Amino acid sequence: MADLPTVIIERIIYFATVYANKSLGDWKNALRLLWINREWRHAAKRILYSCAIVDLNCKFIEEGKTVDTYFTDNKAVLMANTNVLLIEQNDSGTMAKQFVIKYSEDGLRKLLLLCIITALAINESDCPAVSVIKEGSDAAKNGQALTDDQRSSCLKAATDVAQLLVNRLPNITDLDICTHCKEVYFCQFVNTLISSYNGKLTGFHTNLPVNCTTMLISETLKNVTIRSHVDTIIHMPTINPQPLEYLMLNVRRTQFRWDTFRYNNNSNVIQFDNLRSLKLFFVEANFGSTQVLGPNDHIPQLVFPKLTTLILYYLPLTTNEVQYLMKAPLRILNYSGCLDTAHMICNQSIGNLADLTININLYNVHIPPNNMIAKMNKMFSKTAGIAKVTLTLTWQSNVMDFTDVYWPHLTHLYLNGPFDLYALFLAIPRMPNLVDLLARSTLSYTSDRVLLVLHTLKRDNAGPVSSKLKHIKFLKVKGTKQLVKAFDELTWYLPELESVDFS
Repeated sequence: MADLPTVIIERIIYFATVYANKSLGDWKNALRLLWINREWRHAAKRILYSCAIVDLNCKFIEEGKTVDTYFTDNKAVLMANTNVLLIEQNDSGTMAKQFVIKYSEDGLRKLLLLCIITALAINESDCPAVSVIKEGSDAAKNGQALTDDQRSSCLKAATDVAQLLVNRLPNITDLDICTHCKEVYFCQFVNTLISSYNGKLTGFHTNLPVNCTTMLISETLKNVTIRSHVDTIIHMPTINPQPLEYLMLNVRRTQFRWDTFRYNNNSNVIQFDNLRSLKLFFVEANFGSTQVLGPNDHIPQLVFPKLTTLILYYLPLTTNEVQYLMKAPLRILNYSGCLDTAHMICNQSIGNLADLTININLYNVHIPPNNMIAKMNKMFSKTAGIAKVTLTLTWQSNVMDFTDVYWPHLTHLYLNGPFDLYALFLAIPRMPNLVDLLARSTLSYTSDRVLLVLHTLKRDNAGPVSSKLKHIKFLKVKGTKQLVKAFDELTWYLPELESVDFS
């Protein structure tokens, strides 16, 4: 292994560390790659030291302790929550390309900036503004309101700390801020990082609320993730659509406007020339909604000449948006939401797809069963030629009636709700290309009851049927020896069946 070519060594290190980049514990474990030999050390150093991480896990300040006392007592713990100091000790600050700030605890959210200052060993000799932030943090802990002058001083201090960090890590091109902190000084700190790295950033990922993403974040961004929560107000930034290659938004529908991407563009056309992957998740999803939004003349014309992957999660779409999105050269489409919108999507031109996944949640939806099955039959009649067609159905009220099901192009089916197992087996010949079935019936199916179904199936039906079904998995069914044996013999009905699992 020590004599492998450098390019192979680099690929091994990359795959060993790429998923560890945002986890400080995994990053530290990957350090052992530096010890193999000189070639491995050279390659691993370049890859490992390209990612600077501050991964804080702080607890509440005990009653009666001052902020200064707490941070003095816990300095070593906080400094162990980052690899920045180790990177700098090896004169590798200029090698860092990605900067990750993670903080998920509630304990010191209001003091997050001071946690970062302590973890990075920034003291008053490095940055006199540190004393101002300590005073402001002590006041915040004690519930004291700051004067306008104190507030202004703390904002300037946050800017100074961020600028100091930019000087220490000058070549950051990917910024990942994973925290729900709303504290105004931390937001100012992040805004300064963004503006200082602006023009260099190719990746930006955040779930920050309120004002941290209101600015223009970069003209060079290729990879953007913006996450929000249902109780969070987030103001979308203005983003240049031209360089974008990957975009994921997880925000409220009411907060989202395509005008976000109207960068130096007054025309009614927004063109995403390089976008290849688009994921839209909307946090106030109404799982049972069957609402389809009508046309909206205020939506600009959207053009996606290179978009190949589209994931839509409980997204109320207008007819305009569906038409614009489905004109893209899509290869992978994953839609979760209501039946009506799924039907509208499948009525577009989808023949170029290689992988279509439809997840339908029918909770609190009262559609006559015949109408629902008829709509799905029509929907899946449009999927001929697609290599992989997956349907996930989740419902909770009426027992699903499979009598009129005709899904000839379906390859994967996942069911979660009340259904009759015998009726499902009878429907399989009307799904001749189905290869994978996962079923969880909320009706009570004991092992003995499943055996009775199989016995009745063999008694009343001739086989084999025309079916490519290879794999079946039953959830909430115990696989007894008798049941396993009965399914092993089911090839009389399903000739290509290879495996049946129970859990």
